[in-house]
Amino acid sequence: MKTKDIVSQMLTENTGRHMLDSGGSNGRHWQRNQGRDFAAEPSTTSEFSLFTPYKADKQSLDICITHNIYHWMIEKLEYNELVDSVFHAYAQRKSQDDLPWETNVENFIKRFNSSSILDTAPMRENTYNGECLLSQTLLYTQFSTDFGDFVAIQVHNGADVRGGYTKPRIFDCDESFFYYTDATLYAENTLDPSQTIMPFGTDNNSHSWHTSDGYHFYGDDCNDLETYDVTDDPQLRGQGVIFVEDGKAYSPINGAQLEASA
Repeated sequence: MKTKDIVSQMLTENTGRHMLDSGGSNGRHWQRNQGRDFAAEPSTTSEFSLFTPYKADKQSLDICITHNIYHWMIEKLEYNELVDSVFHAYAQRKSQDDLPWETNVENFIKRFNSSSILDTAPMRENTYNGECLLSQTLLYTQFSTDFGDFVAIQVHNGADVRGGYTKPRIFDCDESFFYYTDATLYAENTLDPSQTIMPFGTDNNSHSWHTSDGYHFYGDDCNDLETYDVTDDPQLRGQGVIFVEDGKAYSPINGAQLEASA
């Protein structure tokens, strides 16, 4: 429960407002997050649409997959109350008190013989600067010591990505923390198990595609997704093309709705 509580606090933390930012009266993340029941929300959502690329003669598929930041953080991380408390005590020292959070974090981890999970120097990244499927931007520093693998995280709760970050909180992590560009599209089985075609038939025609960048989906047990044509004709659903309607897409193989997961 502690991790869930801390993550909820971070997502609703007031990171301020400025008359020159683009948040208007109530458009910042911390404002929109007030009153949300994060636990009741889906972990991953997807939206599909058709578009015609410039100078192309046929339509293409646009896929938008979003991992709910709350669910992603509580599944990938565990709040480390001890290390977080030590960090914040350190950040309140006179030598650190007037420094920005990012400098506090940098100075704190310099006190350890730190590396990263990937055997490099401690890694500081802003997920806005690369591919990311998370619903909000993270600013993080991942560092590893003899005591374990940790990550100091600030959630972007403002409007403009240049500012509006929460205070850092420190969590235990593992290598799966870096998989925020990964997702799977899955089509469920549509066959009746009692009607298996023997001797070489199957009672399961489920299949899936995996992405590590949100754009290219590689077939785990079928052709890559981009090799299929797309259509908005419902009569062609499950007939070798991807049928798209009302933001949903359906498998070209068995016509089942495509569902997304982390």
